Amino acid sequence: MCADRYTLLICLQRYTSVPLDARYSGVRLYKQNLAFIGGAVMKMKRHIRITAIILFVAVFSLFIVHIYRHYTSNPYDILSEQGRYGANECLLEANMGNSEYIVFYLSDNNKITATIMQKGLLRYNIQYSSDIPLANINNSDFRFGTFDRDRWIFWGVLYDVSVKEIYVEDENARILKTSYPFSICYITGDGTLQEVPNYEIVY
Repeated sequence: MCADRYTLLICLQRYTSVPLDARYSGVRLYKQNLAFIGGAVMKMKRHIRITAIILFVAVFSLFIVHIYRHYTSNPYDILSEQGRYGANECLLEANMGNSEYIVFYLSDNNKITATIMQKGLLRYNIQYSSDIPLANINNSDFRFGTFDRDRWIFWGVLYDVSVKEIYVEDENARILKTSYPFSICYITGDGTLQEVPNYEIVY
């Protein structure tokens, strides 16, 4: 029986046909290959970690920039940057409360557009948008619509400077002057209306 290392070596040399030095060389080569593979795997893992960190920092930085612009830009800037709404010039912008804004602007298609936007955690949500073509504007032109399921808006463009007040459903609408020879009026209300509300123009 091969009881110790010396006896084990004698047994290996006696009962195997491969020289002992050759077997030791094969073991050394196997260990070297294992060490080389292990080193390559460690380098690959290190490279993957570095790449993951760089990607995380880049994505996080873009997220921070987006959040900063979201909370520092006004609603019209958001519309203008998106491009698809054709925003050309801001006429008026009003805070409706509850993180809601109404924006009146001139669009590229020669229209006056009213858009209601709600400021969310990461972006603005468009709740309502309609327009009045400039070619159809006379002394008064109005639009009516609903948004946020059970709320409505009535708005219009006024060229007649003699208009003092406008009452919609017995409520006084806001009249806002612009830098152009027309004013904009609007009013919002709760509830669902199936048709254009009654309104009265006071001169």
